[in-house]
Amino acid sequence: MLKKITKVINYTASMLDKFAGISIVIAMLLVVLNVIMRKIFHKPILGTFEFTGFLTALIIGFGLAQCMVSNSHIAIDFIVEKFNNKAQKIVGFIINGISFLLLSIFSYKMIEYATKILKSNELSPTTQMPFYIVVYILAGCFIILSLVTLCKTIISCQEVSS
Repeated sequence: MLKKITKVINYTASMLDKFAGISIVIAMLLVVLNVIMRKIFHKPILGTFEFTGFLTALIIGFGLAQCMVSNSHIAIDFIVEKFNNKAQKIVGFIINGISFLLLSIFSYKMIEYATKILKSNELSPTTQMPFYIVVYILAGCFIILSLVTLCKTIISCQEVSS
């Protein structure tokens, strides 16, 4: 059962990573098009700075879960490497558990924040785009990240107990 759930979560992380790649291409095209429009036609694209900021946030959010799945994140484990195998697994379990807890709280707080700015109807200054859309998307990305971490925590627990 855990393998099936992990597979679904990892697939979702992989799809989010593809959205990160698409977002990079869109941001790149937007910036290039804006430069061309400004230099040739003297008409820059309104809101390029805002959209690029939103896209940058989405690029990071979309890529985080896949980074965790593939262990591409920075790990400072030069001290833990000196421990025996069992102790390393215990430390891994503790770190994954704490990470899951913190990421879950962070995801919940992001949803709270998105709801708050939805109710206040806060908009970006230039394009008048609602902020809450981006924050809800990022909250969803962090939920997937926390689920990846939960799977890693459960797997670590199984390794410790075996």
